[in-house]
Amino acid sequence: TIKVLQVVPNYRMGQSNSSPEVLQTEKDRRAVVKAATNPLASLLPVLRESLTGNVFSVLDEDPTAYEECRSRPWNKDTHGFPALICRVKDQADIAAVFAFSRTNSLPLGVAGGCHSSKSMVDGSCVIDLALLDTVAFRPETGVVSVGGGCLLGAVDALCSEHGVTVPLGTNPYTGIAGLTLAGGSGFLGRKWGFTCDSIVALDAVLPDGRAIHATVDNEHREFLWACRGGGGNFGVITTFHFATHVMPSGGNVACYDTVYLCPTEASFKDTLERVDVFLRQSDNDVTSVVALPCGAPVIPINWIGVLEGLNAGDTTVPQPLLGAGTLGGWFKLANKCNVVSFHGVVQKMLIPHQESGYYFEAVVGVKELNDVIIDTLYRFTRKRHPNSTSAVLIFPLMGACRTPSEGGNVLLHRGCNYWIIVEGKWENSAGVAGREKTQAWTRALCNELKAIDGNTATAHAMSETESHEQEVEKIFDEHYQRLRAAKARYDPTNVLRLNRNISPAK
Repeated sequence: TIKVLQVVPNYRMGQSNSSPEVLQTEKDRRAVVKAATNPLASLLPVLRESLTGNVFSVLDEDPTAYEECRSRPWNKDTHGFPALICRVKDQADIAAVFAFSRTNSLPLGVAGGCHSSKSMVDGSCVIDLALLDTVAFRPETGVVSVGGGCLLGAVDALCSEHGVTVPLGTNPYTGIAGLTLAGGSGFLGRKWGFTCDSIVALDAVLPDGRAIHATVDNEHREFLWACRGGGGNFGVITTFHFATHVMPSGGNVACYDTVYLCPTEASFKDTLERVDVFLRQSDNDVTSVVALPCGAPVIPINWIGVLEGLNAGDTTVPQPLLGAGTLGGWFKLANKCNVVSFHGVVQKMLIPHQESGYYFEAVVGVKELNDVIIDTLYRFTRKRHPNSTSAVLIFPLMGACRTPSEGGNVLLHRGCNYWIIVEGKWENSAGVAGREKTQAWTRALCNELKAIDGNTATAHAMSETESHEQEVEKIFDEHYQRLRAAKARYDPTNVLRLNRNISPAK
């Protein structure tokens, strides 16, 4: 059993790296983890022999592979120093790592696409799913099976070949596991719902080492229900099985890009009010993402029309999107429409705006873009923003996002019409002061939005603005006690706690 060495003040094993009080140098943090991991050195050969995958340790003489693995998180602020990173190949490997971490009292984390702030926590034993990256489509059932370590881009690529889709997120480098387990939504949400709505079955390994297959009508239906929005609290998902949807127009969509010049508070407010009205009056085939870049006098909006009868390369604005070109502002700085491949173009268009860096993010669901919320967004993006690299994004949650899936799920934000994504970002050169300023801005904006709308941050939030148990209870509200019961059944000792943690019922 590892004895935690209190070498650095305020440090404790298994503490998430993005906690404000953990600001030691990387050299100090690495030294603490190495000292605490040394007692395991003689056991590592046995662990390595028991796995078909690989084990990388902070103790490795050649740290190349370990450094590559621990640096996978998209958010560079969460590049921690795990004691061990176990890159597993199958369910038996996962069961063996569970047993090893339990025997040696190691906090256990899970790394899929590594967008979580807790995928590479200092001193933890990480189950790295990167090698579980297969994707298979069965035309006879319309089901696509996706490995727990897959990135969204791999799913999009296979779906594109068959003219089908799953409603995923908007960045191909996001992991399927973290996105789906938190609910998941993107440009196809209005038409086909949240990502978790398309789950038909799950293959998973539980903390006690058992492998299960969960469907909406077998003995593990409660497991599947809890995983539709409850996060990675219940087991490690090795395969997701999704129902697919046929894309119209051979997978092509209308992509209409507009940039409105809105330098004044009045023009800012007018444009967002018109966006709200237009979306509410549009069919579920129309969706968008509105960007509010901090300090910039513009409102860029990407409109997507998932429509029949589109031809690749056509630059005519289709009728359902015509109103998107007359939404106020002083004038439009950009006004361009093109029919393009959804999977090949649209799903990649936000990559330049979401590059790996230093982030502190959260998501708040709101019921409407009322005057008070718009005023708040104006103040925080135009007057009291932390820098010019942070931004706020607005995604519509309407249509199918408001319809529960078969078997239900835990998503309470079905009553919301919008997700407001608060994307705090800073340059590493800004140092601790820049980091703290950005984090304070993210927290303050989220708190004001929640106070206005009476809602709470969703389980999608990647920051730790909602990490305490009472805040987690607010997120899941009426479902919280049922989730605690599911946790008690599938993870009674709370092994999987490096997440938006749900404590097991006693």
